Amino acid sequence: MNDHTQNLSPRHKKRRAKALESLTQQSLYHSLPTVDREYFNQVVTNLSNAPYLVSLQSLEPTVGSLDGRLLIGPRRLIGPGATAARESIYAVLVDRPSEGPYVCWICGEVRADRRLPRALDHVRDHFNHRPYRCLETHFDRRIESASSLSLASVW
Repeated sequence: MNDHTQNLSPRHKKRRAKALESLTQQSLYHSLPTVDREYFNQVVTNLSNAPYLVSLQSLEPTVGSLDGRLLIGPRRLIGPGATAARESIYAVLVDRPSEGPYVCWICGEVRADRRLPRALDHVRDHFNHRPYRCLETHFDRRIESASSLSLASVW
């Protein structure tokens, strides 16, 4: 096991392991060519052990960054896992057809609202990644997702 995962609780380690297990049980996943299945297996394995997951307030790298390329490999331009260079590395795990809902490659959940930030929050949840934290002294709880942040909640 990597050094950066040694400090995780058994619950967090188990949850990360379940992400890959869940991926391999999905019918959407099984309809992919072998090369795409191997790619997603490697991405989920790498992300499950990513060093940024153990640091509070640490956002995941982007697809085009050096850390992103180390975790997910070269950026895919077409097909499953296709993303833009400035997107979160979690975007490779969201199927985004030109029409219709987004689909999580890990669990097959359909995101009918077609809002990428919410789909990315869903993928972060598979890795128990909670990078958002309020630094104000009047508010001392972790925020579940970036999409739940709003000025109205502060006022």
